[in-house]
Amino acid sequence: MIKRFRKLIIHAGMPKAGSSAIQEGFAASTIEGCELLGLGNGNQNRACSLLFGGGATNRKKFHGRIDLPQTSRDEFDARLTRQFSESKAETLILTAEWVYTANEQMLRRVLRRFKPHFEAIEVYAYIRKPSEFIPSDFQQQYKISAPGFGLQWPDYALHLGRLDKVFGATCVHLRLFDRDRMKGGDAVLDFAEWANLSGLEPARKQVNTSLSAPGLSLLACFRRHRSGKDFPPGHPDLQALLGATKAMKSPRFVIEPDLVAAKIDAHRDDLAWLSERLGEAIEDHPRLPKEDDVVFGSEDDLKHAAARFVPLLDGKPTHRLPQGADEADALAWRRVVAWLNTPNDAETREQPQGLFARVARALPFKRL
Repeated sequence: MIKRFRKLIIHAGMPKAGSSAIQEGFAASTIEGCELLGLGNGNQNRACSLLFGGGATNRKKFHGRIDLPQTSRDEFDARLTRQFSESKAETLILTAEWVYTANEQMLRRVLRRFKPHFEAIEVYAYIRKPSEFIPSDFQQQYKISAPGFGLQWPDYALHLGRLDKVFGATCVHLRLFDRDRMKGGDAVLDFAEWANLSGLEPARKQVNTSLSAPGLSLLACFRRHRSGKDFPPGHPDLQALLGATKAMKSPRFVIEPDLVAAKIDAHRDDLAWLSERLGEAIEDHPRLPKEDDVVFGSEDDLKHAAARFVPLLDGKPTHRLPQGADEADALAWRRVVAWLNTPNDAETREQPQGLFARVARALPFKRL
């Protein structure tokens, strides 16, 4: 006889809607009567892709192409089988933004695997407005790969429609991601109340923080020159650069409002679908830049900004440069290379001079 649990809660994102904070909360909390599925303590995207992706993922739209090994699929499946047999919890939790981006076939694999073991399966997803999603996703692309300048649309009807079709619209719970509406202004506390998870608390550490204009421009400079499988998101030199830019709190960046407005206008039907699905009108407009904000409307804008802000790596004042975009990019890159080769930065990386530094020494750059 198959053991059945009371409920499976699937936290499906959406991407760029507080998921990292919620997942850290899951990992750090003891939730009354609940357990995380044995697919990882935080983000369970990788396990879901292995188990249900059929050898491929559908994450390119939001997170670039990620090639994942298939060798752990049986191991993950065995973990689930053991947990279904041994767990004393009433409710189990799956947390993966992968669920939001998965195609219908993949979602049906999820349903087939879990339905025999649960009396109910409830899906929860926060929904980010386009004007907020677009800049957040824009910087995430550079953290993961070298996407080039482009703005992604979240395709609400496509992804949410799949969830409704597979799990049933009455079992798919959606809520607008709006901190002004959230309990305590916090996504983790709000999700705990929404899904009735007693004991879920915010994690103490800050995760996946937003980048300022200096941080994003310097990250884009790095990605233009160093990307691909040899420089994944966890590469020590990339992490060192991200660590340094966290201290650069300002100025903020804004995506060129006309570009965002054009994106919104081109997808008015999708917004109308979302409004009907949420039961409230979603009116959205681009964020307009304030006096000190830096506007990014092209790759050239990012190049100029990197040249302007790269002195901050050495604690020096910023400056404006009269040269063209390619010259600005070359100057910024030389300064980034020099900074990564500076011994006093060694503590932030696994080795004083890692793979990136060894490659950089072979380049025809002189330290400024």
